[in-house]
Amino acid sequence: MARPKSFRRYPKCDRCRRSTPVIAYGTRGNRQGRKQLWFCTACQHKFSRGDERKKMSDPFQESRLAAMALWLRFHAVSGRALCSFLREFFDVGFTPRGLTQWLHRHRDRLIHYLQRSKPRFRLGQIWQADELFVKARRKLPGSWAYWWVVLDRQTRVITTYLSRQRNAPGFARCFGAHWLKLAGEDLLRLWQGDYGLVLVTDGARAYPKGLQHWDFPVQHVPAHIQGVAVPPGATNCPMLEKSFGERVTNNALEGLNSQLRPWIRRFRGVKGIMAGRKWVSWYEVCYNFLQAQEGLDGRTPAEVAGVQLGLGEYRWITALHNVVQQIQFWFLLVTHRLFPVPGVLTWPLVLTRT
Repeated sequence: MARPKSFRRYPKCDRCRRSTPVIAYGTRGNRQGRKQLWFCTACQHKFSRGDERKKMSDPFQESRLAAMALWLRFHAVSGRALCSFLREFFDVGFTPRGLTQWLHRHRDRLIHYLQRSKPRFRLGQIWQADELFVKARRKLPGSWAYWWVVLDRQTRVITTYLSRQRNAPGFARCFGAHWLKLAGEDLLRLWQGDYGLVLVTDGARAYPKGLQHWDFPVQHVPAHIQGVAVPPGATNCPMLEKSFGERVTNNALEGLNSQLRPWIRRFRGVKGIMAGRKWVSWYEVCYNFLQAQEGLDGRTPAEVAGVQLGLGEYRWITALHNVVQQIQFWFLLVTHRLFPVPGVLTWPLVLTRT
């Protein structure tokens, strides 16, 4: 289709906010009919006008809204409620599908930023494990998946894994990912048998079978809400009696499960195992690095375990702002604007903070 030659009024570019270099760039079809497209020759940006959704041209403003939306999603707020919230208070309209894609993009960036260095944790000697039923579709709707959770009682650092079956390999993989988070000297003591690790679980048969996948010694204590009495000196962990008292229980992890169940219920399950693992991994990362807890004196589990990211008091916003700064840095580096190369074509950068 030929481009229209002239218009009475040319819109401003929604990225660089200039109207002189904007030209008509054909049309595209949608449900309402044909929509005019525009092209900015200054910043090489194609856009359209008349959309109901207010576009966010400032990446730092978008990261602030994304941090707010992810925080609400972490606290079990539904997607449609998030759409209404953003439209009512920030004049930013999303469809439920568009909001999901937007959250997925920022979720993956946040996971990559927080796990980029694979930090090592100084964990305690008492770990607790449990599993949750999660509705997930395999080939037919109405099937189940199992969310394994391993918790360090001292630092509250968790490790999660989503498996198709409630069996020993699923727990063994979650438990292996948890002990791989140990610091180097603690990991060496664990393999030598000097760490004195105690695992507190319920009476499921998958836990003792899952521990057989690993060669290092782990003392397994089956307990539940009612607890079980462990005689003094029965284990080589001096912190066990001091931490629990007379009866060893799994109440700390059961309390965490009471937070996870409303979150899963709000999701109404997961569409598949692979998609569910991404959200489970995101929840684990946010719980360990971003969520401050009153029981830890307002610190996150990662800070208690000796991992300092320097995010300050506003951890969610600072983390996503750092993600935007990294994107700007690599964009400048790829376009040869940090280190100009003679004879290489460059284009102007528009990502500026106001």
